[in-house]
Amino acid sequence: MQQKPFQSVLLLAILAFTWGSSFILMKLGLEAPDGSPVFSPYQVAAMRMSFAFWVMLPFAVYYLPRIPKENFLPLILVGMCGNAIPAFMFTTAEMHLAPSLAGMLNSTTPLFTVIIAALVFKNKFSRANYLGLALGIAGSAGLMLSRGTDEFYGEAAYAGLILIATFCYAISVNTIRNYLTGIHPLGVTSVSFFFFGVPLSIYLFTTDFVSIAQTHPHGYSSLGYIVLLAVFGTAIAVILFNYLVRITSAVYASTVTYLIPITAIFWGFMRSEVINIWHFLFMSVILTGVYLINRKG
Repeated sequence: MQQKPFQSVLLLAILAFTWGSSFILMKLGLEAPDGSPVFSPYQVAAMRMSFAFWVMLPFAVYYLPRIPKENFLPLILVGMCGNAIPAFMFTTAEMHLAPSLAGMLNSTTPLFTVIIAALVFKNKFSRANYLGLALGIAGSAGLMLSRGTDEFYGEAAYAGLILIATFCYAISVNTIRNYLTGIHPLGVTSVSFFFFGVPLSIYLFTTDFVSIAQTHPHGYSSLGYIVLLAVFGTAIAVILFNYLVRITSAVYASTVTYLIPITAIFWGFMRSEVINIWHFLFMSVILTGVYLINRKG
């Protein structure tokens, strides 16, 4: 394994900032600075996935003929659960919740990953792992139920959409681990994008997103934020993550999970979202749970 300490730390920081910023970019694509709507949640999700698909298309063209056909069904599942469904869940939820809360709840992905791995694939876990699972569930419940401002929580029931998204992420991770380990990560990502990128691109052009971009006072700026989200927060970030795994290890690369909420909270402060001590407390409980889940032995 090739060790590049400075490069690995730099990549980890870039990924944490990029993925942690995706929540605010979604919000900026949905709303103008004055809070007025620009693009619909479905349009933002479709643009994010379509633009990322176009960026990843050359890789898909390269890997598609090299992947056995029996792997296509798992790849479709990865595309839907790892990308398409969460994209629509997050944009819909962020119409009603603060981006920083979305970023905090995103850290529940490892919790669902353990549950699926244990119940469906019969993976064995240690007591520390299960303790981490319990802490993660408790922290998530506390985060959703703790008292805060209306601007931060909005309609709290929409937090459930984020949990659906993280559950989908967990399905995707377990599918890759159990069925797609023999395929290069870049091939998994690009080809899984290929299967839903075409229909979502067709759907996108049935909407009025071009007209909105041209006529809305903030249309082009919101479109620019979505392009940043798709190109950097989705396509390029995946490529960097795959490279980070290659020069370090999957365990090291997964530590980005701990850093993403920090970036989301930072953007929350920049937007003057009211984040209190209870949010930090329950976030710490979740991250402790994630640490224990990833602990070996």
